[in-house]
Amino acid sequence: MHRGGKVYDEFCDALVENCVIWNDWGRSLEIGAETRAEKIENIIYRKCDVIHVLSSVLDCQNVDYADVNNVLFEDINIETDELIPPPVYQRNDAEVYKINRLDHMPAAINVSVMFHQEYSAGGKRRGRNRNIIFHNIRVYGSHTPPVCVYGYDAEHKCENILISELYLNDEKNISSSGKLAHRRSYRKRVNRIRSICEYG
Repeated sequence: MHRGGKVYDEFCDALVENCVIWNDWGRSLEIGAETRAEKIENIIYRKCDVIHVLSSVLDCQNVDYADVNNVLFEDINIETDELIPPPVYQRNDAEVYKINRLDHMPAAINVSVMFHQEYSAGGKRRGRNRNIIFHNIRVYGSHTPPVCVYGYDAEHKCENILISELYLNDEKNISSSGKLAHRRSYRKRVNRIRSICEYG
């Protein structure tokens, strides 16, 4: 973390509130991807409307070594389009964008500890995510979005993740069985209360 030409090893006590987000690349409300700090904690995203998405919406993508702790996403509205074009990296000027998937649906929630070839900058240290709450999240659209929670290994995991009051088109208790990512599923105490996702 840099501020005023100085390097800091923590980022704490931040509030993002009453924002309207239009996202046409990357994640919408995110901690990460770069997380080069000893700790990132006490972060609140509240009363925001995300009106256009292409990738994960509420995201904690920890690709470095931060201890991410005590994060709240609350009272968030997410609008999804009928057709969401998947993001694609353009490798050269002659490459033409083609929509080759008509079923692309970004994750409404993504919490992960991972290595990323570009953003981890070759670093060997991994962090962890803990005590992250998603409360009163309302998704509007025709498809149930995935929810992804996974850690890096047994030491660098996601724990105490609570998803409470997750709605699809103002309906709660909608099962999206099979939508939870199990890849490198190092996670502990992932709970739901009246959520659209079932956890195994």
